Amino acid sequence: METINTVPENYVTAIKLIDEAHAQDPRSIEGKNGPLPFELDYAQKMTRWLALRCPEASPVLQLACRAQHFRRFVLTFRHVFQSLSLVFDAIAINIQTCTCRLSGGRFLAAATP
Repeated sequence: METINTVPENYVTAIKLIDEAHAQDPRSIEGKNGPLPFELDYAQKMTRWLALRCPEASPVLQLACRAQHFRRFVLTFRHVFQSLSLVFDAIAINIQTCTCRLSGGRFLAAATP
């Protein structure tokens, strides 16, 4: 089994809290001992990966590695798409406003049935 530098107690607490958040992932993967929340499994794999490649990793690096996908399951594609849609709508409105100003209002008159 790979080993990694031990971390101070406050980092141990932070890792436990991160794992508790990862454990809320509704998706699961089949683990050795039954189903495991997907993001918790991923975080544990990342810690093992770090132990293999950098056993002397600092506590900050270990924490960053463990939290890399912190609550990623909360941001679904639908949420991201809706946010982008709002941005694109705002851009389109700004373009129309600028075009209307530049055309002296003729653009708005032409676009209105």
